[in-house]
Amino acid sequence: MEEKRAYVYIHKKITDGKVFYVGKGNNRLNRKTKQERAFSKNRRSDYWNNVVNKYGYSVEIVIDNITDEEAKIKEKELIKYYGRENLCNFTDGGDGAAGRVYTDAQRKKRSERVSGEKHPNFGKKLSEETCLKKSNSLKGDNHFLYGKKLNEDWRNNISKAKLGIKNPAYGKPSPRRKKVINIETKEIYESLSIASELSEIKLKTLSNMLSGHRKNNTKLRYLNGL
Repeated sequence: MEEKRAYVYIHKKITDGKVFYVGKGNNRLNRKTKQERAFSKNRRSDYWNNVVNKYGYSVEIVIDNITDEEAKIKEKELIKYYGRENLCNFTDGGDGAAGRVYTDAQRKKRSERVSGEKHPNFGKKLSEETCLKKSNSLKGDNHFLYGKKLNEDWRNNISKAKLGIKNPAYGKPSPRRKKVINIETKEIYESLSIASELSEIKLKTLSNMLSGHRKNNTKLRYLNGL
């Protein structure tokens, strides 16, 4: 597979030429222009938009046709050079949200923007084609964490977020511990794992069958109430 090529750019205020943003983009063939991201106003922060509305902006490509990894390093170097306190960047650069700290108010505001009826997919059921596209867009090297190793802080935060009552499965009976019955022979299995082993059906496959996520061609069913 051909290695992705990337570039690093800066945005300057038209009024005094001061740099207020450092960014990185990929040279993708499906984009209208080679460096479309550098000139695009889409998906910019409110902070960035406020600066642009007040001072205007110009674009400068600092370095082009380098590897994605080299672009990440250069982006971080420039953000450090100009000083994040002088920029609209919310992170240290290089790895998306690395170094970004959200206040409680910011987290609440971000949550409220996509809660309930405000969510773009509220009340909609995605088509099978759309679901497949979303799935494929996050597979392999398309995934934003592909080839990366989460640092210890990230791993600890993920772990803490799922401890005790924060775990979505807290207080709920595990499907693997639910009893399963063969509706033809009336034989009862003490758990999903045992039913899987004795029926020689993969655990995940059997779980999806009994939960209704895929067609159930077996005589096995969850024993209601247990």
